[in-house]
Amino acid sequence: MLLEKTIGCLYLNGSATNIGGEYITDHNGDSITLGSTGKPGIFPIRWAWAQNQWISRNPVLRKVSWDTLNANGLATGKEVEINGLRYTVRCPMLGIEPGVPNEWAATLDEAGEDDLFQLFPIPAFWGAETCSNGKHSMFSGRWFEACGENTDIGFRPILKPATIQLDVTPVGTSVMVMSCSGSAVWGKLSEITDYDLVLNNSPIGRNYERREKAFKLFGNNRLAIDRSQVLYAQEDFSD
Repeated sequence: MLLEKTIGCLYLNGSATNIGGEYITDHNGDSITLGSTGKPGIFPIRWAWAQNQWISRNPVLRKVSWDTLNANGLATGKEVEINGLRYTVRCPMLGIEPGVPNEWAATLDEAGEDDLFQLFPIPAFWGAETCSNGKHSMFSGRWFEACGENTDIGFRPILKPATIQLDVTPVGTSVMVMSCSGSAVWGKLSEITDYDLVLNNSPIGRNYERREKAFKLFGNNRLAIDRSQVLYAQEDFSD
């Protein structure tokens, strides 16, 4: 099973919206993006970690054309900010053209046979590539990739974190650190060694510390983190 988290929401015309709706039927012409986790009743998007990036467990929007996604910067990639953290969001590469990786096939291989991606029918969704015939890559059915123009296709986003290199990050920078087990902590970078890093003003409790072996609270809201258990780190712009 792949590591999972829930973060961020689909936004249509600037409003947080639950995923799974039909664009061409209910929202035709609305702007599309991803943004911070929305108001109560709007569920965050569920992601799985594969190929060093997050991929949505389900298409977040149905019946949307590739051209519409591209017009909103979502086919081939744009930067978004979600809960103070920056990411690139785009469609997955499907390997239709020579030399282009097939991120979806690699995700399924990494997930294994018992992962949720393998256990349920997979709805069709767009890929990022434009094919040599001018059409666009799409995943249709369980294993079939092709170049197509059908508008009855979903948007399954990739979310690539804008990561930082901790060794060259200035002390005092506000950061989010994601552990290999999927636990996220925030604070200001205070110290860093070859083995650990220390965050100040980290608002986690002792119960959280007991569940996550990578973290150790000490002093006044200071948190030591085992660097071998860090999946990635990002600068936090929410301050």
